[in-house]
Amino acid sequence: VKLGRTYLALREPDKALAALGELRAIYPELPWPHLIAGQAWLEKGDASQARVALEASLANNPFDPELHCALANTYARLANSDAAFVAKRDRARRACDAR
Repeated sequence: VKLGRTYLALREPDKALAALGELRAIYPELPWPHLIAGQAWLEKGDASQARVALEASLANNPFDPELHCALANTYARLANSDAAFVAKRDRARRACDAR
């Protein structure tokens, strides 16, 4: 997890994802590998993959403000006008702004 965060800080998302390896599959209950993967996917420009990872992190730890900011940025990049999606996007933005 620390190595993944380090690679994210260095703006090397591929290395961050590689550092996580199979950690997300082995320990699906840990929120941080999912968060880091989501941030890496977002940096790579793949909002769909980022959404999957970030929502997995949200299911395990809904109290992380960093997660809500990453989700807000991800949802903003996804073009979806469905009312439920818009509500999720707005909720994530409010949670990020409240930190």
